[in-house]
Amino acid sequence: MDITGLSEEEKWKLAYFYRLVMSYSDFKHAHRCAMYSLDQHEELEKNGGDDLILRALYCSMVVSYSRPFNSYGKSNIGEIPPLKNEMEGVFTKQELKAHKYLRWCRNKYLAHSDAKEIALTPFVASDLPKKFVIPNKVDALAPFTREYTELVLGLLEKTYRWCVEEKHRI
Repeated sequence: MDITGLSEEEKWKLAYFYRLVMSYSDFKHAHRCAMYSLDQHEELEKNGGDDLILRALYCSMVVSYSRPFNSYGKSNIGEIPPLKNEMEGVFTKQELKAHKYLRWCRNKYLAHSDAKEIALTPFVASDLPKKFVIPNKVDALAPFTREYTELVLGLLEKTYRWCVEEKHRI
């Protein structure tokens, strides 16, 4: 696409449109992960199974949700900036807190291993036949509770609907 001849405002709108298209896909994927995660919660409660799928869904959901706020990129029209706080007005206070927490989880637990937040504290187990050093740390991949996942699901429904409405608005 040739963008020569476009005003700065038109270039910004086009880049913003690109961001919205990409963000919709990310939010929709995160929404699907949350839906499937809730199904997995039910299965685990019934069968007491392995939570590997739940952990993978959690990680994928958080990373996909956060991508539109963290990703810069180049395209055939130039740089595509990340979303900032454009959609925060549609959230309730509780959803806004969840929005910020999801992004924090991505930055501190999932995309990076932040040593301070993971809080590694090894200790020596002296009550075993041999002394062992046991690492004690925050479980960075521990999935959300069912209730919190339901809250996040509501937030995700708002985000991908917001993208559609915002695309039509511009």
